[in-house]
Amino acid sequence: MNPQSDPRLSAIGAQQGYPNGAFAMKTETPEPQRVLRESELPALDGLAKTQRAELIRRGQYPAPVRISERRKVWLAHEIADWQSARISVRDTKGTL
Repeated sequence: MNPQSDPRLSAIGAQQGYPNGAFAMKTETPEPQRVLRESELPALDGLAKTQRAELIRRGQYPAPVRISERRKVWLAHEIADWQSARISVRDTKGTL
C-alpha cells in the first residue's frame, strides 16, 4: 500500500504534522543508557562487593547486565532509583 495514494494515511500524516500530508514511519533511535562499572559503585552506594552481591541475591539491589562473558555493568538510572528508594525509606522512617 502506497501511503501517498491512500487518503486515510495522508490524513493521518497531515494530523501528525508531516508536510503535504505525507505519511512516514517515525523511526526513533533509543538514547544510549549510561552504564556503571563495578568499580564505580562504591562511590554511589557505599557497599562492599560482598554486601552488594547479597542484596542482589535477595532482590534488594539492581541486578547487573552482562555485556560480555567477563564484564557486567549496572544501569545508572536503576542505581539512582535504588538510591531514591533508600532515601524515601529514611524520610518516612520505614524499614527495609
